[in-house]
Formats: sequence, structure tokens, C-alpha cells
Amino acid sequence: MTKLNHKKSCSLLNIHAVIPVSCVNGPGARAVVWTQGCSQQCPGCSNPLTHSHNPKILIDPEELARYILAIPGIEGLTVSGGEPFEQASAVSRLCHAVRKDSLSVMVFTGWTYENICQCHTRAVRNLLQQIDILVDGPFIQNLADKSLLWRGSRNQQIWFLTNRYDPDVLQDNTQSQVEGQLVSEVPLQITGFPEEADIVVLAHRLSVESGVILEPSSENN
Repeated sequence: MTKLNHKKSCSLLNIHAVIPVSCVNGPGARAVVWTQGCSQQCPGCSNPLTHSHNPKILIDPEELARYILAIPGIEGLTVSGGEPFEQASAVSRLCHAVRKDSLSVMVFTGWTYENICQCHTRAVRNLLQQIDILVDGPFIQNLADKSLLWRGSRNQQIWFLTNRYDPDVLQDNTQSQVEGQLVSEVPLQITGFPEEADIVVLAHRLSVESGVILEPSSENN
């Protein structure tokens, strides 16, 4: 069995990006935080720029929670990656702070739920207790299936860990899984589970409707 690779506790959270409002990363309108750093580095991962453990944006979890709690109209927070459980202590503090204000928490992880449950690290256990919906498992390229809701490959599972949501929510969230937003840090933030054709369509629409021309990123992993 693969051991959970939990990094040593750190008071600051290393994040890659934040989107204040998204409708394709879990039920309802949600803030989304991508953590920076992932040891698994799955081939074909849709977020390869999050793999490096080098500091990207270091932020106090409670400060980030205050920012999220000030966003109007959202029902929850989604934490993706990167690998959130590699920063379990800081992510747990973030999730605990937003849950105190009644927001729900959804987390994507490349580790399996069974592996997480067998980990006795206190920070990992604390984070697990903050999660309403967990999407688990590594992305496996030859099991990729774009028809799946909130998942990239057929091995991944959705776990409802509290009574905040039940499986009926899956029937209510069958719309598009791809979203493109203009943000200040980059010309276009694409989130969800896009296929290459989705990116081409979004890029064309931006060039026609907004005059924004996208170029390949030169950022290294």
C-alpha cells in the first residue's frame, strides 16, 4: 500500500491560485483554492503547474478564510491541487475557519479514502473531519472519462462524509464541467475538467468577443 506523503506542518499555506466563484467545482457556487505541490504528479494531470513544491503564494490560512467568507452568494469552499493532504495542517485550519461560518467544504485528493483513513497523522485526521465531500484517487490517463461529474478518471470516487449533502446532489449538477474566467493573474483561468476542444472553443470566443489572444504559458512546473 502506498503511504500518504504528508509534509511537515507549516503555519502558512502554499497555494497556486484562487477563484472567488465557480460553478463547476462542486455543488452550487463555490470559492476554489488550488494548493501548490503534489508528489504524485500523475501523467496527464490537468493541473501540472501545481506539481512543484516551490513556494508560489504563501498565505495565512485564517487570512484566506476571511477573504473567502467575505465573498457574497457562495455556499462552500472547494480545495483542489496540487495535493491538499500534503499541507494537511494548513488546509485543515482554512477549512475549519470557513465551516464555522456554515460554508461547506469539498476536497479533491489524489490519495484514496482508504489510505487517508489509515493515516494516523493528527493533521490528516483533522482535515478529514472538516470535509463534507471528498473526491479521491489519482488521475489515471487510460481510465479518463469526460462524462464523469467532478472526476477525471473512472477510478476516482465521490464520498459524502457528512449529512450536508447526499448522492442526490449528483443529479442536480449535470451541467457543463468546464468554466473559463478572465482573472488578473493570467489571461484565462480554465477550471473543471476540460477537453482540448473546450480550450480551443474558449480561446476562440475570447479572441472574437473580447480581443484577448491566448499564448502558451512559459511557466515551468
